[in-house]
Amino acid sequence: MVVSVCTLSFTLPASATIHFEFVDMTADCTHYEIHVTGTTTTTVAVEYLACYVFSIEDEIVAEGCAAVTIPPNSSVNLVINEPWTALPCGAFTVTGGISLVPAKSTHPYFEFEFEPADLDCPCECEASLDAELIADCDGYAIKVTGSTEVVYRATYAISIGDEIVAQGTDEEIAANPAVDCILAGLWIVPPCGVFTVTGELSLTPPQGSSCPPFDFVFAPIDLDCPCDYDSPGTGTPGYWKNHPEAWPVEAEYLEVGCVVYTQADAVALMWEAGGNDKLHTMFNALVAAKLNVLIGNDPTCIADTIDAADVWMCVYGPIGEAIVTAGGKASPWRSGEPLYETLDAYNNGLLCAPSRDAMEAEE
Repeated sequence: MVVSVCTLSFTLPASATIHFEFVDMTADCTHYEIHVTGTTTTTVAVEYLACYVFSIEDEIVAEGCAAVTIPPNSSVNLVINEPWTALPCGAFTVTGGISLVPAKSTHPYFEFEFEPADLDCPCECEASLDAELIADCDGYAIKVTGSTEVVYRATYAISIGDEIVAQGTDEEIAANPAVDCILAGLWIVPPCGVFTVTGELSLTPPQGSSCPPFDFVFAPIDLDCPCDYDSPGTGTPGYWKNHPEAWPVEAEYLEVGCVVYTQADAVALMWEAGGNDKLHTMFNALVAAKLNVLIGNDPTCIADTIDAADVWMCVYGPIGEAIVTAGGKASPWRSGEPLYETLDAYNNGLLCAPSRDAMEAEE
């Protein structure tokens, strides 16, 4: 169907005419065909150059020219049928037109615009890729399998919780009829305890390729890894209050029971005679346990107790504003004493971390 026709008038003999008519343009995902007819009543043959162009979103995807000769006082059918050489896949619209340019300036010029052709072409690229995330306590691996006839670029991110702990960009997945590629690495900081590993992978084909991209969101992997602690040995409250120089730098400010203490204030409270006040008893044991963890002792058996003791101190403390005694069924110490006993056992090296004395004896 003709959308627009442009004809320029030139001087011809009164009895002579030249006329071109656009019949149609058809297109599918493999070929295009242009059909134009021409007639003349001239006594000599007329020559034209038929030049056409096809575009997709202002990008030329096909163009060419064909010579046309109309014999004297005759007509001609011009059919241009060619395969596409650079057609994308998916849904798109092809636009274009054809111009009939005369060899002689005394002959008229014709121009036709094609009606837009909407196409939806399958992607012919032979690419089928799959991916799997593997993780253990040492590191991770993304295994990519399948086949591809083009080189893909891989971008991935591996997370533990909400924190990205490993990532890669522009990793090459080579063209291969039997892809078996591993993107792997070791954890920069070896994780310990219970945690969940998640990951995402994007595989991008070359620009202009008809091959599709592949995106993967991997199923979470739950791991429980042993913790490798320095375990320098635990110290009792008596050790820590007598050796402030041994306190780690992280303990310059120490939160105990919803109150933040400086190192000097915490040491001073540990030296106070608490008498029958069990807040002092809990404070001393809790400070010692926190310091023992901060210097690198295994916290796995005491972390929950430290948290519970902190809550207990928040509810019934702080020191100086309340007093907790051991007597009576309603005494808060009935819930606090089991926590204290666990803290005391940890500080004396009876749970998951050895005591300082035991470590020194081994040396």
